[in-house]
Amino acid sequence: MTTGDGPGPDVLEWEVRLWEREPRKRSALFAVVAAISVASGFAFGPVMGLLAAAFLLGSTMEFWWPVRYRLDGNGASARVGVSVTAIEWSAVRRAILGEDGVKLSPLEKPSRTAPFRGVYIRFNRNREEVLGFVRRRLPQDAAFLG
Repeated sequence: MTTGDGPGPDVLEWEVRLWEREPRKRSALFAVVAAISVASGFAFGPVMGLLAAAFLLGSTMEFWWPVRYRLDGNGASARVGVSVTAIEWSAVRRAILGEDGVKLSPLEKPSRTAPFRGVYIRFNRNREEVLGFVRRRLPQDAAFLG
């Protein structure tokens, strides 16, 4: 973790490796990806098998690569490989506390698109530090739920 100098941290960075938390899920996921890729290869040809593997591995990237989180004066971001999900503090309307993290949402009310909007920030033995940072940076009109 990295913090800045001064009265409070101005940057907070850390990473989470999901496969260390739940190694059985990673093994099961690999078996499923391999089975679907091989089945696709037999059914539709080797190119489709490779495309299936690439798509499945890409969509489950959090189990293969570390997720790097960054909170700073501008906003919050989560990076997995080349994929970055970010939100500026001024766009946050709700912070929803979960068991292992906090969701920063641009939506004022729950909706069907809520799971796909915003950034989920997972804790890594830094729950209080992350929550303190989020509370200090949330806009006045944002709700903190949880």
